[in-house]
Amino acid sequence: MAEAMIGGILHAGLFKKDDILASDVSRERLSCLHLKWEIKTTLNKKEDIGSSDIIVLSVKPQKIRDVMDELSSCFKPGALIISILAGVRLEKIEEHLPKNPPHPIARVMPNMNAMVRKSVSAVCYNSCVTGETRQMVEKILSTIGHVHLCEEEQMDAVTAVSGSGPAYLFYFLEIFTEAARELGFSEKESSEFCMETCLGAMELLDKSRLLPAQLREKVTSKSGTTEAALSYLQEKDFRKIFIEAVKAAHRRAEELGKSSS
Repeated sequence: MAEAMIGGILHAGLFKKDDILASDVSRERLSCLHLKWEIKTTLNKKEDIGSSDIIVLSVKPQKIRDVMDELSSCFKPGALIISILAGVRLEKIEEHLPKNPPHPIARVMPNMNAMVRKSVSAVCYNSCVTGETRQMVEKILSTIGHVHLCEEEQMDAVTAVSGSGPAYLFYFLEIFTEAARELGFSEKESSEFCMETCLGAMELLDKSRLLPAQLREKVTSKSGTTEAALSYLQEKDFRKIFIEAVKAAHRRAEELGKSSS
């Protein structure tokens, strides 16, 4: 996700290559980032990180305590902190930072679509964030896609819906393709038929401005093939299964927040 942000920022010309510093514990990872994007890198050296005006935290939620304990003392006073850690609340980040001067913090939940600059990113702020800082955060996030303001109480739900959402669609396409293979199509044909169908359907949904239910009704003829498939899904309670799956993701987002405390 951090690399997607680097790519979006550079593509938009928001910052120059020399303005960006990537920090990691892996030399191999840093070497790849340097070769691909021609940015500066550091093996978590405090003196390098301490010069940054904006710091993006992009680590596993379970690692936040270790990372902050090691590095937060060297953060530039008042530097903007952008966190993309699932489940980690603003107050938990604040606990690891000096109180004077306080750090403005933006908590963000982007999604994998950032890789093609089509992310859905939700953002909320702590009380230190000014209007000018908000504009900067939203400029950064807009380089990777859409930006939505929300309350922090909504962030775990955002994680379950848009954060994990691409995987739900990929899983559906994976199964859809498997079904096509079982009907006799080759692997290549199955992939092409199913992917092109999904891409076309999403473009139709976007351009028609109709609700998904309205389009579904338009393609579902009475006693036809589509109705046969949808009736089977309804019989197996697919709607309930899927809703419960998203709720399971929501519960896990809450658990990750607790485990990071």
